[in-house]
Order: sequence, then structure tokens, then C-alpha cells
Amino acid sequence: MLQSNIFEKLEYNKVVNYVSRYCHTEPGKQKLISLLPYETLFEAEREGQKVTEAKLLITEHDAPPFENIPDLKSELHLSRVGGAALTVSKIVQIAALASISRQLTLYLKKNREHAPLLAEYADFLYSEQLIQHHISRIINENGEVRDSASRELQSIRKEIISKSDDLRKMVQKICKSLAEQDIIRENYMTLRDGRIVVPVKAEYKRQIKGFIHSESSTGQTVYIEPQETLLLNNDIVSLHYAEQREIERILRELTARIGESAQELILSLDTIAILDTVFAKAAYSVECLGTFPELTEEGEMLIFAARHPLLLIKNGREKTVEFSIELEKQRTLLITGPNAGGKTVLIKAVGLLSLMAAAGFHIPAGQGSKMIFFRKFLIDIGDAQSIEDDLSTFSSHLKNIKLILDEADKNSLIILDEIGSGTEPDSGYAIAREVIEYLTSEKAWVFASTHLGKLKVLPYENEGVVNASMEFDLNNLQPTYRFRQGMPGSSYAIEIASRLGFSDQFIKAASDYAGNETNSVEKLLSDFELKSVQLSKKLREAEIELSRLNGLKQLYEQKNAEIKKEKNKILEKAGEEARKLIKDSEKLIHETIREIRSSGAEKGIVKKAVKNIENINEQTKNNFGKSIDSRKIINNFGLGDSVKIKDTQTIGTIVELNSDSKKAVISTGVLKVNVSLSELEPAGKKEATAAAKSGYDFNLDLKYKIDIRGYKPEEIEFEVIRFLDDAYSAGLKRVEILHGKGSGVLKNMVKKILSEHGHINKFYYASPEFGGEGITIAEISTD
Repeated sequence: MLQSNIFEKLEYNKVVNYVSRYCHTEPGKQKLISLLPYETLFEAEREGQKVTEAKLLITEHDAPPFENIPDLKSELHLSRVGGAALTVSKIVQIAALASISRQLTLYLKKNREHAPLLAEYADFLYSEQLIQHHISRIINENGEVRDSASRELQSIRKEIISKSDDLRKMVQKICKSLAEQDIIRENYMTLRDGRIVVPVKAEYKRQIKGFIHSESSTGQTVYIEPQETLLLNNDIVSLHYAEQREIERILRELTARIGESAQELILSLDTIAILDTVFAKAAYSVECLGTFPELTEEGEMLIFAARHPLLLIKNGREKTVEFSIELEKQRTLLITGPNAGGKTVLIKAVGLLSLMAAAGFHIPAGQGSKMIFFRKFLIDIGDAQSIEDDLSTFSSHLKNIKLILDEADKNSLIILDEIGSGTEPDSGYAIAREVIEYLTSEKAWVFASTHLGKLKVLPYENEGVVNASMEFDLNNLQPTYRFRQGMPGSSYAIEIASRLGFSDQFIKAASDYAGNETNSVEKLLSDFELKSVQLSKKLREAEIELSRLNGLKQLYEQKNAEIKKEKNKILEKAGEEARKLIKDSEKLIHETIREIRSSGAEKGIVKKAVKNIENINEQTKNNFGKSIDSRKIINNFGLGDSVKIKDTQTIGTIVELNSDSKKAVISTGVLKVNVSLSELEPAGKKEATAAAKSGYDFNLDLKYKIDIRGYKPEEIEFEVIRFLDDAYSAGLKRVEILHGKGSGVLKNMVKKILSEHGHINKFYYASPEFGGEGITIAEISTD
């Protein structure tokens, strides 16, 4: 059941109108604008799956070959009527329909593997070329009937050309003669009513025998058809009539041929309209980063990181506050809080998202969202005062609520805005409480907003009801529009009055009137709200500071790596020079030995000299090896040992050892670092003690995903590398980088960074339903 004003009240019509902009055909646009939620869960789920397939095609493959096609149903029905003749322009449009239908058939069959549900529509599309062949044989690319359309037409047009040439020559001769007599203003001819005439000066009009067709606006020129040309002009006009009759006959024949396939073309037009709406929904899903929620008729409702669709369209993603709702055992959500804080917007968003999901739309919400497929949508929103029915605002609300109570069941979504308002508070509370408790007992899904403070205790007395509120910043006296489930809100009337400068006496009196109990509860909520906002602010500041420190850490590690690289380069160069020196020295030594031997020295002296030289050579090699070998494996480390990373001040404790890879994991308090044993040395007792005293440990809010859309190009490399290094240090195995599609600049920068990073095993795009080429997934090595 749908109330008559449900689409207007929840603004569903605005969403479908917006999405219809993505349609290419007029039938598709009209179908989308009039689209209603499906009657069965199966239909809604199947439509959502089709939209997912279409989204995959337009993001991962190629777009469908749509063109702007008008609604041609009336023309196609007319083509089946005997003797009917369609206009050339409509026939050309039907040819376009047949062409697009055939192209779409090929497109769907080509992508059958990626879109099996959409591929089923290929069977309902007109794929024959016969109609196109007939039409193209009769009508050319300029939308004109060809001379070759029939022998009779070709003959008539040849005769028209011949007689027109004769007439032109005759008139030219007349004009030349009249021009010599200064009777015509200029030596030229023109057309009037399809007949060739000459422009004669008004004062000479009686000197020319013929038929006057018109005069100039000044009256100084008269356009006369000379008597000599009348018969030839008449012949040409008659031929034009004959041409038109033949064209109409040809069009009747062509229309009859179209009529033979009219039913197939009508079915094809309907199918194209359906496909157009599906791909329009897919385009909208790409725009809003939408997902299709899991739909169910029973169970829990889980909405993650959702945004109001219209606010998202108006304000953009960054300026639209997201919300999440988790209802498992409870089915009634009671939202309290100040005016203009976003209560109404939120409950309307739930209703709108539910309508959209039931109509097969992807919704702007996070992956894993789960929604109920409602069969009834019942609402009471806004001022429903009726002059016609002589009803007050409150009476109108009661009339709506009576209808809701009569119709409510477990498959109903009920939205009640400011329930209990419009009358005296105690009576309003009594009615509102009974309505909510009744609907909760009927297992209906209820989303209600209220200003009535007494209703805040209801969730503590009825396990089927849960409190919620909209956050309010008391320091700035502004709503933050952040939704908080599980905590009631306050109107903050007295607190706002106090901060606006009302006197202490005024505030005290107002508090007394409010009552001690009410005032205490409101003050408690106010204090909690203030502390909550302050805590949120500090958390955000801490995140910013942590990000800054991570940046400094990254910079330090980068510089340290550069120094190590430079050191290794110097050592390598020194090693090459030393090896060359040793080689040259060996050569020189052997030459010297040969000279000593050749000089006749005693064998003992020669042998002793050779031995001394070999000892020096070996000692040089050993000393050099010790100075440049930074990779010697030390095997006397054990779990729990205090160690130090060479060439750094980093001290930690071994928590893991791998005998195969000769690596160890050491804990430094904040991080766990995976290093080779060759890079470790035992830490001194004093160093280990100092490190233990100065060490600190806390849980980092490690993130597996980063969104770099909106970053400047010069910022991206720093942010992404820092993110990857943090993830590697934290032991994450898989991360996501959200860069969007756009022009591809961000995507290519991310690809380059990942290709050059030392800890990335592989990377690839997300699956289409999770963002496709707009998200890159990177797998991090654990070595």
C-alpha cells in the first residue's frame, strides 16, 4: 500500500526526475519518471542485479549504443492501418530505431558473460536489417525520397528538370530584352508561388503582357509572369503535383512494409526503454558511489555510511553528512533533539532510500547495507491542515495516524514526524506514546521524531524501541547533523537562552518552571552533549596530529633510507677500488717474486718473502671484508632478547624468529618491525633499560582505506606512501586507495607509486560492484 502523497512527501519524484537526465530516449525517460517500487522482493532484487551488471559494463567495458529516439508507438500502430502513409521524417526515425535495436542486440550478446540478465533482453530486440534496407532504398541520408524510388518518379523529375531549363532560358531572353528597354530594374528572375516571374518597374507594368503575382512593399516593383511563360510554368506546376502524388504512393507502400514488422518494433521500443532506465540507474550509481543493499522481508536493518540522495546531489559528497543505522532486535527508532537539527531529514532519508531500493535503484550507502523490502509505506509528515475538510493541523495528523494504525503490520515502514505535536503537551505525549507502543507491538518498522521530553524514557521501558538523537554543538549553537543511535537528545532551549545572554535570574526562573526533574535530565543531556562534541573535536585533532607525526616519521625514514643507500653506494665503490688495489698488488707482488727468483736469490729467502706477502694479502682481504660486510648473519639471537637496529637508535625486543628467512620481528612499543638478523646487534643493558622506561604503547586506529580525491597532485605521493608504510608497519595485508575515475590522472599516479614501492606484492582494481576502476586494491608483502 502506498499513500497518495508518499512520493511527494519523501521527494522520491525529485530523485527519479534527476536520474532521468541520464536517459537517452524519450520512452526511457518517461518510463523512469513514472517508475514505482516493485510489488515483489524478487522483482526488486532482479532489477538491482541488472543495474549492477549495467554499471560493470559502463565502468569496465563500453557504453551501450543508445541514441535519442522519440516515442514512435502511435506511428508504428498507424503503419498497420491500410492506406496509411507516414511522413518521411517519421520513417527516418523508425529506421534509426531499427538500427539502434540491432546494435543493442549485438552489444548485449557480446557482453553476455559479464551481464547475463541484461543479455536476455536481446531476444526482444528487433535485429533484422530488412526494414533498414527498404527505407534506405527509398530515402537517402538527407531525408529525401530518392529519384530511384520508382521509375515513374525518376521520369517525372527528369521532365521537371528539362522543362525548368527551357523556362529559365526563355525568361533570361525576356529579361535581356526588357533590360535593354529599361523596363525592369535588374536583369534577373525570381520565384513567386512556385512560378518564375520578372521584376518590372511599376510605371511599365501595363507594357508587359502577363500575370501579376505580387508587388514590392514600396510599390515601385511589380512581379509579373510573362504571357510567353504561362504554359511552360503550368506544365512544371503540374509535374510537381504528379511528383507529390507519386511520393505519397511510394510512402504508402513503404509504410505498409513497416507495418508488417510493427509489432516487433513496438516490442523493441519497449525493450530499449527498459534498458535505457537500467543504464540510467547505473550511471547514477557511478555518480553517487552507490551500492545495492541486501533486501529481505525479515530480520535486521543495517544502513552504513548513507547520505540523503537529494542533499548529496545538492551539496556534494564532502559536504553531506553521512549516517548509519543498526536495528536488530528493535524496530522502532525514536529521534529527539532541537529544531533544525536534521531529525526530519534523517527519517525522510530512510523512507526515500527504502523506496529507491524497492524500485531497484542503487543507493548512496556503504557496502554491506541491509534493508527491508516493505510492502506498505505509511507516513505522517508536515502540516496537513485542510481547509476543504475543515480540519485543524492536529486533526489532520490524527486522521493520518488513524489510517496508519488501521493498516500497519510487520511489512510496513511508518514515518512519523514530530509525533504528538500540535496540541497540549500532556495529551500529545499520551497519544504519541500509545501510538508508538501499539505500532511496536504490531512489529511495524517505525521511525519517529519528537520534541516531547517524556517520550525519551520509552526506550527504557519498551525493549522494541531505541533512542536516537542529532548532535548539537552548544559552543557554536549550531547543529552538526551527525546522527547518534542509542542516546536521546535535548531541545537545549534553556542552555541556548543562557548562551545568548539572558539574565541569570531569567534562566533560574525558567529552570524552576521546567521542574527540577526535567531540568536535571535536560542538564545531564546537555552536559553529555557538550562533552561528546568536545571529545569528537579532540579525536579529530588527534587524528590530524597523528597524521602529521606519521608524515614526519615517513620523512625521517625516507631520509634514513637515502643515507643508507648513499652509505652502501660509498662502501660498494670503496670495495671496488679495494679489490682493484688488491688485484694490482697481487700482480705487482708476483712480478717482484719473478724478478727475485731470476736474480738468483736463495730459495729460502724467496719462500719466506712469498709467505709474508701472502699473509699481508690475506690480512688485507679479511680486514676489508669486515669493514664492508653489513649482511653477516648472527645466529645467537633468541625470543625476548633486547636488540638494536644497526645505524639507528631503534631498540626493541624480539617477538618472532624465522630460521628459514633469517629474519626477526621486533616490538618497539608503537610498531612491530620485520628486519633481517644481519641488521641487528645486541642492545647494551643500559640501552635496553632506558628503552623500556621511555617506551610507550597505545592502539592505533589503523585504516585500511584512503580517499585521495580532492588532493592536489603534489600532495598525493606523500599521502599515499605514508599510508602504505603505516599499513606495512602495522602488518596489514590488503589496503584500498579510492581515487575515482575522472580523467585518470590520480589513477595513473597511484599505479606509478605502487609499482615503485618496495612492499607491494601486487595491485588491481576493485570489482565493479565495489567501485571498479575508481578504487585500487594493493596487497602488501609480509617479508
